[in-house]
Amino acid sequence: MKNLLHISRCVEKFEDYHENHSGGMSGMKTGIPKLDNSTDGFVPGQYWVLGADSRIGKTTLCMNFSMHVAQQGKPVFYFITEMNT
Repeated sequence: MKNLLHISRCVEKFEDYHENHSGGMSGMKTGIPKLDNSTDGFVPGQYWVLGADSRIGKTTLCMNFSMHVAQQGKPVFYFITEMNT
């Protein structure tokens, strides 16, 4: 549990990064420019969690991300779990 950070520290790190960022994107593009600008794309070592109500389009969005990354010549491993309600 030593790697856990308080949310205020996470916000500080996020703000520091964006203040000192050179403007170039270090991650792979998601295919959604506004998302890329706010997240710096898919950066190695990051873990993204996407959650929403049923039938909102989570699977479609993730498939679009996967296809866009594959079109950039990168390998994609797609893993999905479904939860019964």
